[in-house]
Amino acid sequence: MRFTFVFPHLWESGVRGKYAPFRAFGHTPSYLSWWFGDYFASSARGFFRAGTVKGTITIGGSPASGVVVSVEGLPNESRKSKISNIESERAVIDQRDKKFIPHVLPVRVGTRVNFPNIDDVWHNVFSTSEAKKFDLGLYPPGNDRNVTFDKPGVVRILCNVHPHMEAYVVVKEHPYFALSDTRGNYRPDEVPVGKFRLKFWQPELGTKVEPFNMVRGGEVLSVNMNLKRMK
Repeated sequence: MRFTFVFPHLWESGVRGKYAPFRAFGHTPSYLSWWFGDYFASSARGFFRAGTVKGTITIGGSPASGVVVSVEGLPNESRKSKISNIESERAVIDQRDKKFIPHVLPVRVGTRVNFPNIDDVWHNVFSTSEAKKFDLGLYPPGNDRNVTFDKPGVVRILCNVHPHMEAYVVVKEHPYFALSDTRGNYRPDEVPVGKFRLKFWQPELGTKVEPFNMVRGGEVLSVNMNLKRMK
């Protein structure tokens, strides 16, 4: 089956004239048919190979924000399927009111995270975590320094000037993750079809794993989770 698509901007930009008779009689020129066919076939392939996992995370019935939800057990080709633009990814953790904001930040391997000092005092940003050891040194208000996270793992971020300041950068090898919002909702999209595991992680709540099966592309799975605080 072939469809004819009519777009006004194509008409105004030069499709009229030579191809106007074809449009008038409901026929799409071959080069347009090829382009639209290829575009929608590609979109359809992506749709039928992936789905969505969504749900709500709670603690004792109350919404749990700042929980990293990631798909684990993926084959290598799925983990690396969206790595082409990874070098251009950027993220930010502010130093504001003597706090790191956000407290938890999930990123992909290769992401550069900036740490701007928005306070009116000097700050330091460092980590001794195995996934990324670094020390940005002391720097004054208004300054900004950054770190590229090049290995997967959990990186605990600290400030040696203010020991109470703490944040976590959770580095993943794939893009199939999400951070729960203030209502406890999460939604990783474009999850490959197959049997995998959902990993729920938050520093005060620990880790919980839930298996799931994405049977077909376009499917939307609902997985709600009630977490308990670690003693």
